[in-house]
Amino acid sequence: MSRARYGWSKLCTDLLRSILESLHPKDFHRARTVCSSWYSVSTTCTRRLCPWRILLRKSSTLLYDPEQDKTIETEHPGTDFSNSCVVASCSNWLLIIDSYLDLYLLNVFTCERINLPSMKSLLFGQVITFNVRSSLTSSSTPACLWMNERTGDYVAAWSYKEHYLFLYKKGDATWRNHKGARCRSMAYKDNKLYVYTSDGYIKILDLSGDSVKEIVEGNPCPNHRFQFFSQLGEHVWRTKVAVNELRRGFDCSELKRVTRETFVLRL
Repeated sequence: MSRARYGWSKLCTDLLRSILESLHPKDFHRARTVCSSWYSVSTTCTRRLCPWRILLRKSSTLLYDPEQDKTIETEHPGTDFSNSCVVASCSNWLLIIDSYLDLYLLNVFTCERINLPSMKSLLFGQVITFNVRSSLTSSSTPACLWMNERTGDYVAAWSYKEHYLFLYKKGDATWRNHKGARCRSMAYKDNKLYVYTSDGYIKILDLSGDSVKEIVEGNPCPNHRFQFFSQLGEHVWRTKVAVNELRRGFDCSELKRVTRETFVLRL
């Protein structure tokens, strides 16, 4: 008598969603890469947002899990974090830059590393090193990372002192350089990069082709200036752009410092 054989990918959607939502974050990220069906269901899961704190040591990462109130140390042999800086993240992947302007992606759970082309020749035209902690700050180095964990496709972008905006998609031979962006913040979705500029406008860049093209006619707010005015005693600490599933596709927000201990987020 033969037995009916059922593949894991054919589990009932509601049952699979329930299983995935019950998993620990580390196991959840592993499970969603089992097959395309699991990955698709994982994008519909409702999970409690509980961000982890990540600290870089010389050759290891310390991950603090607030749900279980414990710290996990993961060794990364051959990697030196002593003069590196995390500039962006997506899921369990980090975008890291070091003092030689070498960038790479790092999976904090599996230790998988993806080296990206060096940018030192593009940025300075010569071999040069600099101090990461003093040269790279959240205001001078906006960046973003998008990763499809199922297909392995990814997009990385970062800007240096507003004058340089570099973009890299999996499969590219080198970084793309989009000049004149004046980038303060950026977000990525569906082959489009939304850039908040230093003069308060939102630019939309199309990354679907071989070259970067600005979308003008398809920009819902081409002439709208997102200006945030501070009251006496307030200071705008950071302005961010984020993609939105509804309305025009993006939002702009500011984080204002009112007192030494108080910050106000305005959307």
